Amino acid sequence: MYLCKRYVVYGQVQGVGFRMFTLQVAKDLNLAGWVQNQATGSVEIIACGPEQSMKEFEAKIAIGPDNAKVDRLIQEKCAAPNLNDFIIKK
Repeated sequence: MYLCKRYVVYGQVQGVGFRMFTLQVAKDLNLAGWVQNQATGSVEIIACGPEQSMKEFEAKIAIGPDNAKVDRLIQEKCAAPNLNDFIIKK
């Protein structure tokens, strides 16, 4: 099954390489979507892919890179973005 989800990650997730970490994990799992810092200090992610790959992705972003501290991860189903790759949005 193919899934698309929107995630909002809270905690110490900006200035610690979280977007680059997310990009690499998504590319390793062949997911489509994007990651972007938010003005609130959170990180927003849209990711789409096969169910098993999405489970692996969620497990990794729930922890983040070494210098990150994820306090909360909110997720919800969403519509698929018009992307074939995964990118960092500015």
